[in-house]
Amino acid sequence: MKITEDASQNEQNPESFASLLHKAEEAKKAKDFTNALKLFSVAKKHAEKNMTLKDNLAFIISRQALCTYKSKQPNELEALINAKNILEELQPLQSNDLEVLGLTGAINKRLYELTSDSNYLENAIVSYEKGFQLKQDYYNGINAAFMLYKKTDLLKSQHKPWEDLKLKADYIRNTVLEIALNLEKEQDFSTKEDAIWILLTIAEAYHYKGMDDLMTTYENKAQDMAKAKNDTFAMSAYSEQKKKIEDLNIHFK
Repeated sequence: MKITEDASQNEQNPESFASLLHKAEEAKKAKDFTNALKLFSVAKKHAEKNMTLKDNLAFIISRQALCTYKSKQPNELEALINAKNILEELQPLQSNDLEVLGLTGAINKRLYELTSDSNYLENAIVSYEKGFQLKQDYYNGINAAFMLYKKTDLLKSQHKPWEDLKLKADYIRNTVLEIALNLEKEQDFSTKEDAIWILLTIAEAYHYKGMDDLMTTYENKAQDMAKAKNDTFAMSAYSEQKKKIEDLNIHFK
């Protein structure tokens, strides 16, 4: 099998290993998660055997978890649990890797949405907050704010104190908004791979603040960029998130 032949050369040929990872990434982008998982599995075996490739293990394991999560096979809940178990090899709650923390947050966020198990809510908050504190990145930050708002909503429904938690979410939200607005001002902003996501993060932050005109302005900016880049996924994901925000029983300002 060609995959095995390519992979068997890894121990002597790092470029062959890079080619294998490239094929796995291409399969992931094409949403061919079954093939991507096979390729990442082969890559992992050879990274484990070769000291010069061991630094790739965290990346490979993260990709295995991501592809498992996205595959929704045999069903979404089992896929999420399997992905969570794969990530355990990296001790995600102790990790300082932004990708691991972000993925851990995303998996636990979705598990909470499907099961209402508050342990998943807490794990999502811990992961996203830690990622945000480490690098002040907008992705972990805006998701940390959202999960804190989710917990605020839960506490409010249980008639428990919630005001301080909402203030914390507001603070993170405002910090993320400042970070994202500064990124937008950068000279090469339009060429950034994540430019659409930055615009949508700004829109989401303005949504929380109840500033609907600015929210719409940034939604339109993102929509125009998405059309130019032929990216339908970002706007679809944003629409789903927007609905989740509107379902929260919290007065934003």
